[in-house]
Amino acid sequence: MKKFLLTLSALVLSTSVMAATATGSGQVRRVDNGKIIIKQSAITSLNIPAGSFAYHITPSLASKVAAGDEVNFTVEVKNNEYYITQINK
Repeated sequence: MKKFLLTLSALVLSTSVMAATATGSGQVRRVDNGKIIIKQSAITSLNIPAGSFAYHITPSLASKVAAGDEVNFTVEVKNNEYYITQINK
């Protein structure tokens, strides 16, 4: 019974922390201090309208792009925050 409850708890926790992801494309406007601003088309699956939008980005991903670059990217939503998890020119 204890093993069952542990398994059930793990399953519930894993589904509650699953993040929504989607892909987008646009032009990098600015990269600064862990944030990137991209002028993009709408990402309807995440209710993100077309326009300029700020995302969190890691330094290693940020080093791949610069202002003016046309990019394709993957965004993940965690706790109502938007994170770039992949980005390519």
